[in-house]
Amino acid sequence: MREDTRAGAHVGELLRRWSTDYRTVNHRNLGVDGLAPFFAPAPVERNTFPSHQCFDFEGLRGRLLSSSYAPAASHPNHEARLDELRRIFAAHAQDGRVKFEYETEVYLGQIAR
Repeated sequence: MREDTRAGAHVGELLRRWSTDYRTVNHRNLGVDGLAPFFAPAPVERNTFPSHQCFDFEGLRGRLLSSSYAPAASHPNHEARLDELRRIFAAHAQDGRVKFEYETEVYLGQIAR
C-alpha cells in the first residue's frame, strides 16, 4: 500500500471544523511541561516512536464516531460530516484503505510515594 498521510491531514481539518471541542481536548495540549508537576520532584522523560494505522472506510468511520469530541448522531451536522469523511476516504484510499502515520509519545517518570 502506498503511504498517504494527506488523508490524515484532511481528517484533522474535518475534526477542527465539525467537532464540538477537538481543540480543547487535543492531546497536543499536553507535554513534558504539563506532566512535570504530576511526577515532581522526579524528572519526566519523553520518548517517541513512529507508528501507523490503516483503515477501511468502516474503521475510519468508527474511529471518528468513537471520539469524545464527535457530535452525536442527533447533531444537525452529523450526516454532512460523514459525507465529508466519505469524500476524503474516496480521494485518498489505496486498495480500499487509508494510512495514518503517527508519532507515538511515551512519558516516563517515577511517581512519589
